[in-house]
Amino acid sequence: MSREELKQLWLTLPMQPKVPKKMIIVEKHNDNFWSVERITNVEGYYAASNSNFNSAKEAMNRAMTMVNDKYYSEYELIIK
Repeated sequence: MSREELKQLWLTLPMQPKVPKKMIIVEKHNDNFWSVERITNVEGYYAASNSNFNSAKEAMNRAMTMVNDKYYSEYELIIK
């Protein structure tokens, strides 16, 4: 199969609609390492940011600041 045929096949595949995901994830990696990650995955747009902290209190303070902000009101808080 040639490259052009593969490209045409790829472009004709049916695309499923993307399920919008907006999440703030707090995750413990070890005793002294926590991260807070913000993920925005919507139609036509993907963005992510990550912040690292030394304690659960610092990480949760950051996550709660984001959750209480009007801009992030649609985001789901996930604690791992």
